[in-house]
Amino acid sequence: MLGIEETARRLGHHRWLARRLFEVLGGWVPATPEPPAKVLLAAHAGHQADHAERWARHLPRIAGLGVDERTRPGHEALVDALAALEALAGTVERVAVAHRVVLTAQLADVRAQGAVVSAVADPALLRLTALVAADLERDLEAAERLLAALGGPDATAVAAATDRVAAALAAAGGVAGPLTPLT
Repeated sequence: MLGIEETARRLGHHRWLARRLFEVLGGWVPATPEPPAKVLLAAHAGHQADHAERWARHLPRIAGLGVDERTRPGHEALVDALAALEALAGTVERVAVAHRVVLTAQLADVRAQGAVVSAVADPALLRLTALVAADLERDLEAAERLLAALGGPDATAVAAATDRVAAALAAAGGVAGPLTPLT
């Protein structure tokens, strides 16, 4: 179980990431030539926007700190990781790296968050982590189907892009930082 400050910190990180992924995925839509990829990116951007709003509603109230003051990246290196992601060119590279690296890390972190939530003290947050995890699982499956339909990624291009984004993500310590449960 996490303390209120730790919960607020981590939910603020989750909200920041979801908002930023909404911007990145949604920002790619106009420049994406393949209609199925446009639809996928727009839908997944919408899911991220919805998640950001849901995280905001579950942020614990702390005197003197508003929702926006608590919406921060887990680490400044995460800003660099998302900038590296946003800079990718090519639909296949964008979809593959966004989903296989960043959304996969996001899913792992949401699951970790759900694992430390008390079903007695905060059942609404437990439901939220389950909802977000289920959405991310469906998004990852849809991305893999799209990649297969587009002929699969160019392994060399995706590997290089994956290395850049994964290195930046590793430098950030993941998407929301380490869990520090109460002892």
